[in-house]
Amino acid sequence: MFLIAASVERLLPIKVCLRVCSLTAQMTGPMLLCEPACADNNWSPEVISSADSKHLNPDSLLTFEVLAEMREGKRSVVPSREAFMIKRIEGYRKFVAFAGFRDVCVGDVERFLSRIRRRLGGATVQFFDAELVAGWEHLYFAVLNALKAFESGKSISKNLAVECLLYASAQRQISSALELIGIKGGSSRVAVVAVADGKEEAKGALREVSVLIGGKRDDCVFELSDEKLPRVRKLFGISDTELGTRLEDGEEKKALSDLVIEHIALLAVQR
Repeated sequence: MFLIAASVERLLPIKVCLRVCSLTAQMTGPMLLCEPACADNNWSPEVISSADSKHLNPDSLLTFEVLAEMREGKRSVVPSREAFMIKRIEGYRKFVAFAGFRDVCVGDVERFLSRIRRRLGGATVQFFDAELVAGWEHLYFAVLNALKAFESGKSISKNLAVECLLYASAQRQISSALELIGIKGGSSRVAVVAVADGKEEAKGALREVSVLIGGKRDDCVFELSDEKLPRVRKLFGISDTELGTRLEDGEEKKALSDLVIEHIALLAVQR
């Protein structure tokens, strides 16, 4: 699951590589995600393995195997509204949770966001146009860089949610970031990220979003599909030449995902 980050290290210039290496070091640990269906209160979702999965409700579990099959187009999984991908960010004592939705009707963006955020409590939540998201790793690195910017006092905005949007779009202007990767009135596929001090708080925020946002839960909206390729390339200004230098065995999607993470890292270095 973390080979993408590892491959980026081999591809980046030394200065940027050092930056990504420091971020990659914080991506260690199991990633996932679910509500346990067993009654054992000592069971920990952070140590899920294939062996553990037989004890869990498959409708509320995304294992590494399932995510791999989704990525390869071998399986189409629509998770329940209680199942979220969750990652602990060790260096910042934060949890980041991800949820995707399709068939969403946004309409008036300000009213849409205001109605949802009134109910979210202390968690930081940001919404992205999923048509421009190049995998959950894209948003994970955006969140990680945003947290680091706040810690170092180099953030552009005064709001963590906005800072996440800036890094996700690799933009320095808030208006540009909103226009490029923020949700719009016609957005129907939406990626949502919640950042909180505790795992339950992050999950609780996404539960509220799931109830209020409408549409259907579908984490496949995070995946870098063939249809997304030209849009993502345009967003990050990735030329044929730049992409060509990263291609290995014709894996265009993996190469593009690596480049998106590199562009996010470059924005951090340039501040």
